[in-house]
Amino acid sequence: MVRTVARFEGTLAKPRVGESGAGELAAILTAGLRSKGFAPSSAKDKEYAHFFKCHSSDREYEVMVAFDFNSDRTWEVSCPPVLGRVAKLLGATEDAEHSNLVAAIASILHADARMKDIRWYRTYGDRLDQSSNSYNDA
Repeated sequence: MVRTVARFEGTLAKPRVGESGAGELAAILTAGLRSKGFAPSSAKDKEYAHFFKCHSSDREYEVMVAFDFNSDRTWEVSCPPVLGRVAKLLGATEDAEHSNLVAAIASILHADARMKDIRWYRTYGDRLDQSSNSYNDA
């Protein structure tokens, strides 16, 4: 199973309370994804986070980028799967598409020296999950 949520420390400008402040990180990711052949949408600021859509093959994923005000020091990026349980029970799969996009996000984060102590989790909010430095469990 692909880990879909990254939490990390970064030396990006810390946002003020009441702002998502994730615009710089969202811009880094969208530019990086474009350089890797993806076509992400422009990031939109929605109160607590920035969101953008990105296709991987024929599937569209939503990527969330945020500063964690609870920790007051970490950033989060998530890219959840789009297929539900019923679709998967009926034989649909998104493993290749989803893995390709998450791998591209991981490479962008890991290549940027401003991002430190990157930890990957299976789902958003799953801090009990055994974190890993890799996005892939394999």
